[in-house]
Amino acid sequence: EHSDHPKVKAGELNVVVFHHLGLDGEFVDGIGIFKSESDTAFLKMKGESESYSINHEFGFDLNGIDKGCLVFNNGEDRGFDVLNIDNTKKTGETRYWVNDFLQIKPGNNDFHNTKDALQITKRYVTKQLSQEFEVEKADQIDLLNRTMDYFKNNDAYDPKEFEESVFQNESVISSFREFDKGYREENEMFVNEGFDISEQAVKKQSRSFKSILKLDKNFSVYIHGDRSQIEKGQEEDGRKYYKLYYDKEG
Repeated sequence: EHSDHPKVKAGELNVVVFHHLGLDGEFVDGIGIFKSESDTAFLKMKGESESYSINHEFGFDLNGIDKGCLVFNNGEDRGFDVLNIDNTKKTGETRYWVNDFLQIKPGNNDFHNTKDALQITKRYVTKQLSQEFEVEKADQIDLLNRTMDYFKNNDAYDPKEFEESVFQNESVISSFREFDKGYREENEMFVNEGFDISEQAVKKQSRSFKSILKLDKNFSVYIHGDRSQIEKGQEEDGRKYYKLYYDKEG
């Protein structure tokens, strides 16, 4: 009923009962739901008395899985815990697996709390901040670097401490709080006053935190640290420039 979109691939669906699954120090039963969509060509050889017969067939590779989940038989009153994987492209048509079929949502744990905080901050800095304040691209990169430094150098997240460490301006902090509140309400996300920072989530999100200042098609400047070491200016003829200060040339 949920896979009739033309972009949804056909395949094989298997439902399996598991017993004695380990989860958070306890053992529970559960079910696994696995869908294989990408078939692979292979040769099947059959030995006979004096020769071999070779057949060209198609099957599913055991080295990976397209879609799958484990549903643990616990927490019926609050919602069952689920481990999920979906290796297809996250387009609207193919997200039926999570949204329509499984109907699952991120859990309220350190991994998702860390991921949400990083994603919301990144979205605010790159999309919202420049709409309310005059901010240069280098300043945006500096805020992203400070955000990632906070999550890498602290074991726990404290909202007030984070805001003061990263934004360092009461007007910007107030703006961020409003954005954070509205974004969480709109996307039905958990609101947390504090949580332990997940190193795994930080490592995963760090790949999308770009520290690159692109100047036309001529230059790409990586900014990793001290914002005061880069200055922006403009010549009398209208040409723009950045001035970089450094001690050693690597």
